[in-house]
Amino acid sequence: MPTNSSKSDVHSRHQLDHEITPRHDEYTVGWICGSPLDIVVASMMLDELHPQMSQKFSAIDHVFLGRIGVHNIVIARLPLSKCGDTQAIAALEREMFSTFPAIRFSLAVGIGGGVPRSNADIRLGDVVVSQLTGKSGGVIRYDLDRASRRVYFHRTGSLSEIPEYLSNALATLQTDHSLRELMGREITKNMAEIQRKISSFGKSLRPEEDCLFQAEYEHLAPGSCANCDRSKWVIRPEREQDEPVIHYGSIASGDQVMKNSQLRDHIGQELGVLCVDVGTTGLMGIFPCLVIRGICDYADSHANKAWQQYAAAAAAAYAKELLLMVPQPQARGINKSGDSNTTPEWSGLRESTLSAPPTDLDELQMSP
Repeated sequence: MPTNSSKSDVHSRHQLDHEITPRHDEYTVGWICGSPLDIVVASMMLDELHPQMSQKFSAIDHVFLGRIGVHNIVIARLPLSKCGDTQAIAALEREMFSTFPAIRFSLAVGIGGGVPRSNADIRLGDVVVSQLTGKSGGVIRYDLDRASRRVYFHRTGSLSEIPEYLSNALATLQTDHSLRELMGREITKNMAEIQRKISSFGKSLRPEEDCLFQAEYEHLAPGSCANCDRSKWVIRPEREQDEPVIHYGSIASGDQVMKNSQLRDHIGQELGVLCVDVGTTGLMGIFPCLVIRGICDYADSHANKAWQQYAAAAAAAYAKELLLMVPQPQARGINKSGDSNTTPEWSGLRESTLSAPPTDLDELQMSP
């Protein structure tokens, strides 16, 4: 970490880095966004914004290039008409990896629905990170037959295994209590930075109420839950801190947004998942990928957009802090499969300087 006496030198170095645009083969991390909101908050996490590409893509709608810590990042977003489309997501990842051949892994960062369970206290604004288990490859596909009201699970296929150095960073975060506390504070700082930069987010990014209703209680009318019966809330103990809690486990992914609490609970019991989302199965079996989801609702009939901005910011803030723990892949010794002949040292880079904050984002709509 730079000392106070070296801050001017650090700033000068970052200015120089900004003037020298990295080559395509110097970008090592992909960041996949499914919506305009996702890519807006992702771009705000960059320590440095690089000159943008004039190249046209077939599967990618918007691209931002930049740096976080020691990593050159490619942030890519689907076209609005393709949000949640598994084939479109697969095509985006293929095009991103072929255009930037040095990418070692990608992060799929966005929002999802929480699956509260007795052994997992999932709250709105928390973050769920995909984790390979003995029963799943991090993401499990489900299909809902609306005609028969039956749900089908597909355990075949999984996310491609992430590199060992990324797995090591995740393992350290899960087992080191003091590091988790530090990361929680840094995530909160990152979210405050996002709120400061995006005026449309308003003065308070975090909504006041987190309402989990009993599974059998359906939403009464379109819009907010103002008319819903508060006696049907699930009583949960208050948390001491407002900052997001990070959970590691499996994610269920379908081809449509889930808004059914009984189906949510059924999937949670059958599969042990912590989150449901849309389209992530398009990333299965292609390139190494980690899925990061901010919890914006409980996948029930009461779902609304009130927590979407906060959840998207929480997921992006976590992704940045994770990358600051991950060592820089070397051109030799580490390949896309994660094999390594040497163990890289932790970068430990946390303090950085923005040489060109990405503020010109007015052309991006805030919701799909």
